[in-house]
Amino acid sequence: MFENIPPEKNIQEESRIEKIIQKIRQESSFLRQEEGGGVSIIERDGEKFKIELIKSPEQPEVEKVHDIMEKTFSSEETELIDTLREAIKGDAPIGEKEPVYYKIHILKNEKGDVVSCFMGGLLNLKDKEGRDLDQTVFMVAYAVTEKGLRQKSFARELYISALMDADRESKARGKTLKAFAGETTGTSEKYWNKVGLKRAYIKLGENSLEEVKYIQPPTERNPKTGKSAKGAGIAPEHFSVAMMDGRQEIDGREVLEIVDAFNRWCYKWKRSEFDNDDAFILANKQVDAMEEKLKKQFSRGESKLILLDREGRLNVQKSGTIIHEHTAADKVENKAGKEDL
Repeated sequence: MFENIPPEKNIQEESRIEKIIQKIRQESSFLRQEEGGGVSIIERDGEKFKIELIKSPEQPEVEKVHDIMEKTFSSEETELIDTLREAIKGDAPIGEKEPVYYKIHILKNEKGDVVSCFMGGLLNLKDKEGRDLDQTVFMVAYAVTEKGLRQKSFARELYISALMDADRESKARGKTLKAFAGETTGTSEKYWNKVGLKRAYIKLGENSLEEVKYIQPPTERNPKTGKSAKGAGIAPEHFSVAMMDGRQEIDGREVLEIVDAFNRWCYKWKRSEFDNDDAFILANKQVDAMEEKLKKQFSRGESKLILLDREGRLNVQKSGTIIHEHTAADKVENKAGKEDL
């Protein structure tokens, strides 16, 4: 009679994620009702909005999502609409054996217009030997709102929907959702902090911290040479993460496992995308070398990394701690400017 009772660990994980969702919802000014099938209705001051997950690459909303992205980001940062559609189908030029479906949650006004969207993918984690772990990470890609409608907490509501969906899908895979993580900008930090994502810092000594110097590999490759395509070089970014178990300290190993998942989805391409073996090998060797460089950074300090939001950094600095920030991530060209903060 007790066969269907889940293990205590799973009960604990479920309650932790539920607490995260409840905390974000308690800070929300919206009333929220779940309609089932991933659809939610949120309401504030008599105005209603609908949140849903795009399920087909042919939905007309895909074009609207692409339009919002083009208006917000530089051309180098915005995917082609055909690439966007392929990603929704799970048919991207990446090296993963299993398809990864691009999850796009959209928020519509009462007229049915898409005014905000949240994008990312649920990735399986692997250990350093390439063996599957029983955990997943959701890689956040974009949180974007139409200009003129920002500062209304739409992206925070979309995050809640993405979190609930990632938790459901992880369980369906027989895995535990370990973290939400992504490559973030300085201009969007306020938003990411509000939903729990924080930057990672290495403890170099008793009173010294150094931010993880994450570098995004090239998003496009020359198929003949394997080198970066024109206008698609490496880009310094802030590595930000929210651990679903609530931990504010993590191992460097865990960061490497998450970054490995990023690379397998976004930056290590299939052999079929290159004209020759040499180009394929060179492209993937470059990504491997970037992972090794990140690993060396961890070896300079303690094995534990501390997670800090903007307020947390100010507090430790007041106590005399020196923080070495990843300032290169704030100097990239073609900034989107203020996103959905």
